[in-house]
Amino acid sequence: MRGLYIGSRALSEQGLLLEKEVTALQRRFTQSVGEPVEFVFLPAVLAEDLPIEIIKHEPEILHISTHGDKDGLSFSNSGNNEVKISHDTLNAIFHNENPPRLVYINACDSDLIAEKLTGRVSMAVGTTAPISNRAALTGAISFYDRLIRGFSVKDAFEASSAIIEALDNKCTKSHLAFNGTVQPEFEILHYVPRLIAKFHGKFGNEQSKFSIELGVHGCPKNTHQMVFYTDDDTFVDDDKEFEETMVSIYRGYPRRGVIWSEETWAGIEGNFKCFASGVSPGGQAFVVAGELCNALELYYSMTDDDARYVQHMRAVARLRAQDGSGLSENDGKAFVKRN
Repeated sequence: MRGLYIGSRALSEQGLLLEKEVTALQRRFTQSVGEPVEFVFLPAVLAEDLPIEIIKHEPEILHISTHGDKDGLSFSNSGNNEVKISHDTLNAIFHNENPPRLVYINACDSDLIAEKLTGRVSMAVGTTAPISNRAALTGAISFYDRLIRGFSVKDAFEASSAIIEALDNKCTKSHLAFNGTVQPEFEILHYVPRLIAKFHGKFGNEQSKFSIELGVHGCPKNTHQMVFYTDDDTFVDDDKEFEETMVSIYRGYPRRGVIWSEETWAGIEGNFKCFASGVSPGGQAFVVAGELCNALELYYSMTDDDARYVQHMRAVARLRAQDGSGLSENDGKAFVKRN
């Protein structure tokens, strides 16, 4: 995720909490997992430098923190005078072929500006009224916290909007504008590694043992080795080496952010804990953990049509029922609800 934070120096002395906002966001971004979060912070940009900085960094996310009203966003120029930046000015500044995917405007009365920006950018966030400093700060932190956890833009916006309304006694609302090229509920700007799994081969309705493949979705691009393993003692076989039954190693890079284990885990009769550790050539590492049934549900919720999803969820319910950890496969609630 690549972003650019822009604020105004002279105006930051008039009550905005730019330093707190920058510090809080920097701290949160350093705790992210998955692909690196590259956010450039420029809390003291002059109006005449806006075109240079936006084109130079070509951000996926442009965050603007300043004062605002219906006439535009306030910046200071080199003479320390106030300059109003309108939506027309911002649209003209954006790169013709590579505009930001999202613009987050942390300013009062910025909803109309956000709406007008969607002629050039896919999504923009603004507010419908004056907003307090505390609500603006908390709302922004909540929004980006959800994004870097792998939530969609819509999910992140709804969490941010709710806290803004609560802190400003429902006097201010956040507004998400978007054009017809996107669906915010499906727009994920930062992928977090998550365990996935799929059944290997065909199986019947009465089958009790399954073969599965483990995988990781959302791998960093530079991942070059993945180790899949479990701590479940039922996999221990005294006639085989420990790593033959408990560990599977994959060496290679992700394809579209996904790595699958090269070996099939056969004879699976129930749910169990599974883990994956990924490493990069430079030595960076990450670990993901979960349960097989949750990993199966995640994969098939992303890939199946409704009929095949129900079929696969029946098999997942069977795995859960066989080890006593879940509902019967005959209980429709176990498999008809999709994420």
